[in-house]
Amino acid sequence: MSPAITAVIIAVIALVAQLIFQRHLTSKYDYQCDNCGQRFNLTPLTASVAPHRFGGSKYVRCPHCGVRSWVSPVPKQ
Repeated sequence: MSPAITAVIIAVIALVAQLIFQRHLTSKYDYQCDNCGQRFNLTPLTASVAPHRFGGSKYVRCPHCGVRSWVSPVPKQ
C-alpha cells in the first residue's frame, strides 16, 4: 500500500472519530450565544469544523441574531 493511500485512510478514520465524538457532545450540550443569550444546538459537523477554544467555546454564527461570536456550551435541560 502506498504512503499516500495510507495517509488518506488515516485522515478518514480521524474524521469519523471526530464526528462520533462531537455527536456525543452535541447530544449533551446546547450552546449559548454571547451576543443575544439564546440557546441552540450545533450539528456534529459544524461542531467539528468550527474554530474552538479550550473549554468548549466555539466560534459560529448564531441562528437567532445572525452574529458570529464565541458560543459557550451549556448542559441540555
